[in-house]
Amino acid sequence: MGRNEIVFHKNYAELILYDKQGNEKVRTQVDLEDVEKINVYRWYENCGYAVARIKGKRIKLHRFVLNYKGSLEVDHINNNGLDNRKNNLRIVTHQINMTNQKTRSDNTSGVTGVYWFKTRNRWKAEITVNGKKHQIGYFKTKAQAVEARRKAEAQYHKNTVIRYSQRP
Repeated sequence: MGRNEIVFHKNYAELILYDKQGNEKVRTQVDLEDVEKINVYRWYENCGYAVARIKGKRIKLHRFVLNYKGSLEVDHINNNGLDNRKNNLRIVTHQINMTNQKTRSDNTSGVTGVYWFKTRNRWKAEITVNGKKHQIGYFKTKAQAVEARRKAEAQYHKNTVIRYSQRP
């Protein structure tokens, strides 16, 4: 099978990724300036990411677009693994990448690290730092718990993000 079909828009392009039967599976967004170098390879979808085999190795489109081969991770800021425009990508530690996850479907508050704690009849806030959970506290209102969680995020996760423009 050949290269991917490309749909051009005003500020970005979409690569259409097909399944083995030739049916459209998903579309991935890229910057217009990256289309030429991307279109050399055939990209496919794997676990929510655009992937290609390049020189015998599997490489994800977001790492290819940034030309990043380092040991840190490339994070999709908006949590859409198919949005590979540079303004949606940042190089981060694994710890930060884990904090930028979609809220779990069973989350009752809509905020990561904040949930209703039945036995105390309060909202509980917690945060994970270096793989260890830290209890922030119990609160009468959800707003108080969310505010405490945000303060803890600012305290524990500051200075750990490398923006695309600051990359090594």
